[in-house]
Amino acid sequence: MTGITSLSWLFALGFVLAGGFLADKTKRPSLLATILFILTAVFLTIAVIAPSPIMAGVSMGLAMGTQGGMFHLTNFFIIKFSTPETAGRAAGLMGFTNIMGGFSSYIMGWSRDMSGGDFGPSIAMLIVAATLGFVAYLFMIKQEVAENHLSNTTGNKVTL
Repeated sequence: MTGITSLSWLFALGFVLAGGFLADKTKRPSLLATILFILTAVFLTIAVIAPSPIMAGVSMGLAMGTQGGMFHLTNFFIIKFSTPETAGRAAGLMGFTNIMGGFSSYIMGWSRDMSGGDFGPSIAMLIVAATLGFVAYLFMIKQEVAENHLSNTTGNKVTL
């Protein structure tokens, strides 16, 4: 598990770099974040049902990697959707939600204790959180397509 745990940070680094590159290249950060959230839920589900501890550990590492790739996209949206007047509040809200996210480890530990040492309910909580993130980003994809279409039509000059 020591090696697999270290791998999860390397997976996160890889997903951050690849995610940033793809978001810039495709101009579709909402779509990319949506895909990363669903991959998180899929990898966590595989970790729960995996027949071997190695497969479960690698799946958990990949889930952490996809989350790492999604975090910087979420920070990008704070910048994109806030104005100079609301940027401080938006950053404060993001900080508050990150601090509240720290309580998830307490909730997961409590859930494990209540289920007699089984981590299944704790991981199920993470799967539900990732699925909610996936659904939230689904609402942004249509707006992103419209913005990209608008910028493509207004940015192109017709020359004869």
